[in-house]
Amino acid sequence: SFIQDVGKKNLKVISYAEEGISLEGVRKHLHFNPVQFKNNSDVIEDFAKKLSGELVEKNSLRMQRKKQKERYKGNTLSIIPINNEMFYSNSTRSESKTTQLHGVFMVTNVDPQKRTVAVVKGEIVEPYHEFAVRTCPPGGTRVSINDIIPSGILREIVFDTFIEPRIKGTNKPLKLKIVLVDQYGNKFKHNCIFQYLESGVK
Repeated sequence: SFIQDVGKKNLKVISYAEEGISLEGVRKHLHFNPVQFKNNSDVIEDFAKKLSGELVEKNSLRMQRKKQKERYKGNTLSIIPINNEMFYSNSTRSESKTTQLHGVFMVTNVDPQKRTVAVVKGEIVEPYHEFAVRTCPPGGTRVSINDIIPSGILREIVFDTFIEPRIKGTNKPLKLKIVLVDQYGNKFKHNCIFQYLESGVK
């Protein structure tokens, strides 16, 4: 009781009381609901049953979580990079040399279970870099809307990010592997070519 109260830990307790022995002092007030036993073999047998049941329950929960996770895996999105919308430029931010990236993907929700899907982030494989994305209507002003993409609906995924330190290479096309990640943990990898803009990405 003291450990659970002070340590804020939920400890499972099994108590046993030998028949004919009465509890004294503070033990009278502890609600352990002890199992009555006559000899030591009764304790061993009962504890083995309870422990076995606990392990079975844990394994069952673990399998349920695994199946649920697997159920959400799959091709939820069809993604096409828009090559003429992939740009990069070199800039300086707070006296640090950076590479600015701008990119656009056309994304369609093709989830076979017709669930809504959201692209929650983007990643660059090498050099590793995470970046935020915007979900926008196609051909619009690219103002971010609700991140959820309904089943069968087309959206644009737009990103602008700064990589520090600056990626080596100037005036040449920059090849990077871009990954989009949905809320189920599915990852969609694409090899993208970013064209250099000397004036900077707007």
